[in-house]
Amino acid sequence: MIDIEGVVENIVFKNEENGYTVAKIRSNKDLISVVGYMPFINIGQRVKVQGEWVFHPNFGQQVKVQYCEEVKPSTIEGIERYLASGLIKGIGPVTAKNSRTIWKGFS
Repeated sequence: MIDIEGVVENIVFKNEENGYTVAKIRSNKDLISVVGYMPFINIGQRVKVQGEWVFHPNFGQQVKVQYCEEVKPSTIEGIERYLASGLIKGIGPVTAKNSRTIWKGFS
């Protein structure tokens, strides 16, 4: 079993009925294909997945996910990226950038 933590860069496929998802996760400089039942992941989210490397004859190396969880941001830059990602309705890049002043008051 391997652990990978990174940011969801792309959702290649998502079955809305059962949550089966094919996604690309940026971990450090690597872009890794992950597949499995991950109904709640979205582009821009930081996630930690556990799974096994498998080889698909058409799509190559990918991680077959057995467990997936969201990793909350812990830095001002991470919070800003999270807010700007569009995951929260009504908050975009401009509002996220403006929130930096608020977050600096807490650090």
